[in-house]
Amino acid sequence: MAHGTYVKICPKCMKPGLRFGREFWSAAGITPARYQCSSCGYNGTVALELPISKLKEFAKKGVSKRAAKKKKT
Repeated sequence: MAHGTYVKICPKCMKPGLRFGREFWSAAGITPARYQCSSCGYNGTVALELPISKLKEFAKKGVSKRAAKKKKT
């Protein structure tokens, strides 16, 4: 696939907006890349990738699942 056709999704809040952490050791390739979420504050090495073409569909499903989960509690 061409570079730039995927977006990183936060595994905690399921929203796009992950940015690459600018730590020396990960930038040098010594440790795994770390990601930071601007929405929930997640900081970790796991990031979900989703094609940009599927982003709207994912957002609709994600919102409906979260709403159903809140109704149960």
